[in-house]
Amino acid sequence: LTQYLRIETKLIQGSNLEVMEAPCVVGFQNLDQLREILFRYGEFRTAKQVGLKIPEPIVRRIEVELDAAQEAKYTRYIEAYEQALGTMTFSPESRYKALGLLQRMALVAVHAELDESPDEGGWSYGNAHRAQSFASPKFVQIAALIAEKKDCGHIVFLENNAAHYWLRETIAAAGIPKERIAVLNGETAPTTLVRQRIAEGFTSDQAQYDVVIANKIAYEGLNLQNRTCAIYHDDLPMEPATLQQRNGRGQRQGNRYDVIYIYYVLARRSMDMARFQLIAGKREWMAELLESAASETNNPAAQADQSPEDWLMYLSRDPEKTQRLFAAKEAQRAQAERDSQRKMAWARVRGIAVRQRELSGA
Repeated sequence: LTQYLRIETKLIQGSNLEVMEAPCVVGFQNLDQLREILFRYGEFRTAKQVGLKIPEPIVRRIEVELDAAQEAKYTRYIEAYEQALGTMTFSPESRYKALGLLQRMALVAVHAELDESPDEGGWSYGNAHRAQSFASPKFVQIAALIAEKKDCGHIVFLENNAAHYWLRETIAAAGIPKERIAVLNGETAPTTLVRQRIAEGFTSDQAQYDVVIANKIAYEGLNLQNRTCAIYHDDLPMEPATLQQRNGRGQRQGNRYDVIYIYYVLARRSMDMARFQLIAGKREWMAELLESAASETNNPAAQADQSPEDWLMYLSRDPEKTQRLFAAKEAQRAQAERDSQRKMAWARVRGIAVRQRELSGA
């Protein structure tokens, strides 16, 4: 690991949303040696190169505006985020708070109520009916795309169980019968048998379902490709491997279609845009690992490489105000550095004077 990876301890957010310190890969080194080993024992071929027939992906990135409720929360959270960054020293406590605010903003980009549940245990599929509104700009956009093509299969990926309920209601309101929409999560499909029945109901010639809304329990072990014409990403993970698993549910051998549409539905001026950039960066260095001739490469999309100020620039509603905040903060840092250097200089002068008196007295 130390031969080929550059590893540094970074403060990250774990899969349980807790902040922790962990070793992170920030780059690769000695890649020429690593490639020699890889290519000595393995060959890397695409499905097309080995003759497998899989549908050609047509990727669409669709951006939607936040609704009024989402925008209000974003504005409030960004103000709190700016306050967390406003101190001269960015303490661990303020960093924890800032990361928590970023996570809340990611939830709000999906639906305005997703960050504030009615129960202490959080939102679930069982209590999702208690939301004030089921619709959100992303849900409405996905529902409209599905309604345009009702004669094939659609897979929508979204992690939160309560959001599954709201999305199903929004799609039904767009004209898709509710009984034709299946939901695959740990609450609605708790066993392997139930999940397999849903998959069969989606893929068979006499299909029972036209839409499957799913989260990570569908990433592996289920064949959903037979009649899938489109895949939708309502939210985004932090790494490209998860996207590959999601897309692989439909873009694989056995799909009857020559083309499959893959939609990334992103909310403008939200965490979506930043995460999309992270994933794109990670894809680049993964490709560079095998395809480039470089001996070293950085991981430009490691979470820790995004400074708190970088995140704020993605999200700011007032770029000029944000620039002024950074300028004032930088001026404070520069003044503090000058004060520190001045104190050190006077300390040295006093030390020299004291030493000179001691030598004179001797």
